[in-house]
Amino acid sequence: MWLGLYFPALLIPKEVSVPLVVYHAPQNQVIQCNLAASKFGIEIGMGLASASALCAQLEVLTYSAEKERLRLTHILYQLYKLNGDICLESSCELLIRCDRHDYYYGSKQIHLRVLLDALNKHNTPFYYATANTPEQACVLAKARVNRLFSKELVLTALYDLNITQLQLSLKTQQQLQRVGVHSVKALLALPIEELAGRFSQDTIKYLYAIKGLSNLGRVFYQPKTFFTECIELPFEMENQEHLLRWARALLDLLQSYLRSRNQATQEITFTFIDSEKCSYPLVLQASLAQYLSHDWAATLALKLEKTTFSNPIRSIQLECHNSLDISPSSNDFFSNQRTHAIDVHKLFDTLSTRLEDNAFHPPNNPFFTLSEHWPADAATPAFMLTKPIRLVSKGRIVAGPQRLQTQWWCTPLKRDYFLLETPQAERLWVYRNTSVNSASPTWYFQGWFS
Repeated sequence: MWLGLYFPALLIPKEVSVPLVVYHAPQNQVIQCNLAASKFGIEIGMGLASASALCAQLEVLTYSAEKERLRLTHILYQLYKLNGDICLESSCELLIRCDRHDYYYGSKQIHLRVLLDALNKHNTPFYYATANTPEQACVLAKARVNRLFSKELVLTALYDLNITQLQLSLKTQQQLQRVGVHSVKALLALPIEELAGRFSQDTIKYLYAIKGLSNLGRVFYQPKTFFTECIELPFEMENQEHLLRWARALLDLLQSYLRSRNQATQEITFTFIDSEKCSYPLVLQASLAQYLSHDWAATLALKLEKTTFSNPIRSIQLECHNSLDISPSSNDFFSNQRTHAIDVHKLFDTLSTRLEDNAFHPPNNPFFTLSEHWPADAATPAFMLTKPIRLVSKGRIVAGPQRLQTQWWCTPLKRDYFLLETPQAERLWVYRNTSVNSASPTWYFQGWFS
């Protein structure tokens, strides 16, 4: 059993109350609109001129499949915790295989209800349907039936649809209409073997899947190990308070992402994109890994005070590529208690953000001398490279790890070094890139031992 989900208005911000539409320029059509625009008589499929004539205060967003996919991916993150068998069918469609997880929820009805309840929390319009194959589920969801069908009633529901609602090419639809086939019921009544000589092999495979006789292969989604989210503003903004409010919405998404993984981060990057497509990246750093949105919002507010944009801002992007697992020995992750050490770190972050880079000086020893008989460290390589090189040879690790990490006032960086012996009896000083997924690590070497 498959659950099909169709999201017709992913690019419409739910916080906006002014008339707003999403315009697809190549088709010259309005493809999404909010309730305020609908009250003026604006409908999906209208041209931009017709829509503007109905509402002089109409706000227009340009359609972007990439941004639509990002919005859908965030919804997918939340559903992935409930069911791991999810397919990203398109930029506005999801498919969920339910039969493998029904056992864990006790019944199919409870499983489906949990998924639908999670979707309702997003306040994003969606339509759903269950079916025997993913192709059937997609068609019924886009038909906006909003029904959980039993296996026996799926074909009956499909019979009521027009062939234009199937994922067939326009040429195939016209061929069928010329011979009097207009409904799905009439199409499925035809022997598919007779259609094989008239239509392509892909069309025949699709019709078999619609009939429930086969199931085209699907690739299940694998979540990324980093966070990225972009939001299109409903209109151009220059006021920093307004920008901060929309950026806070992105930080709330980041907080949900990190909290669900029991992680925190020391660095995030905001990118503000203006009306001329110019980008303004703002890197925010914290001396102590954190995940709460209001902590990052306070740092961003200080950063925006020193930032000047040449043009009004049109969109905001947030990225977080490096996150850290919360230490089990630390305080309760879900506790809001603050300690003196945390307050000290907050003070440092505030000062480093507010002051200029050349006005901040970390503590250091101005003089440091070594005796000429100072004992050498046996674990230090005799020959060092000025820049690490990617390791391509194989070998075995004979010692390590040796942790080298920068202090809190420097750019966060840590490496675990190992002593690697190659088949040629060379001993190399190597380390693994900690920002790469541990399932496929990248190794570098930085020196040779004598």
